[in-house]
Amino acid sequence: MRGGTLAACAAALVAVAGCAGGPRGAQLASHDFGDSPAFDPAVLAIAVREVEVSAPSWLDSAALQYRLAYDSPTRRYGYRDSRWAAPPGELVAQLLRKAVIAPAPGAGGCRLRVALEEFEQRFDAPQASRAVLALHAELVAPRGGARIAARRFELERAAASADARGGAQALAQAAAALAGEVRAWLGGLDAGAR
Repeated sequence: MRGGTLAACAAALVAVAGCAGGPRGAQLASHDFGDSPAFDPAVLAIAVREVEVSAPSWLDSAALQYRLAYDSPTRRYGYRDSRWAAPPGELVAQLLRKAVIAPAPGAGGCRLRVALEEFEQRFDAPQASRAVLALHAELVAPRGGARIAARRFELERAAASADARGGAQALAQAAAALAGEVRAWLGGLDAGAR
């Protein structure tokens, strides 16, 4: 009798647990930066062999984050049904590698260290948002780790729509433009500075 009661309870528990999920909602959307822009294939005067990107703990997840600057400027939110395919730091690192690392003769090459500071969709009004992206880049010598140059970059792009899709597209556009700016900055540095 005891075994039968236990089996009945277990079956009831499984049935209730199966219903607890409720109806299936919208499918989770996974965003990335899409097709990478075509960067100038010319080799930079200063060869870059490695790109390292770090991010603060609040950007170390795949959450597609937004901020309601008009209502709650100190609070970060995450879209429930939309995520990045990887944490923003990984996506930015991949894009920067495509922008600045080119096959170069020899084994040398500097390191580009990047600290991602901001990566969010910011709403200034319920129907108006923009992508905000900021980072600090530092070019480090191949030997000894001495800093050659450093610069802070900040970019904003208006979102075409006030939703996750619009935010993801605007952030992808801002990241591509920022990668182009980092490449231009590196291209303007003196090769003799190494």
